[in-house]
Amino acid sequence: MKVLLVCSGGMSTTILVSALQKQAAGTDFTFDAVGTEQYEHEVENFDMVLVAPQVKHRFSYFDEIAQEKGKKITQIAMTEYSPMGAPKLFARIKEL
Repeated sequence: MKVLLVCSGGMSTTILVSALQKQAAGTDFTFDAVGTEQYEHEVENFDMVLVAPQVKHRFSYFDEIAQEKGKKITQIAMTEYSPMGAPKLFARIKEL
């Protein structure tokens, strides 16, 4: 499953992507991060979208596009938005 993380610029979320990739070792999950300006062009290449806390105010915009493309989407909780929160976030991703 290909998972896209979207945040303000795509930079801070790359740290979380690295932590998630470690959690997903040996599975078919892959992760990538983009900024909001790249979202529309990249979302179709992924199965699921995770929205970072700093852009949650734009969730309805991301959700509308995800729904149009048939993609799963959810928000990342603040407690999950760090390398230490990656195990909890990965567990939730697998449930979705």
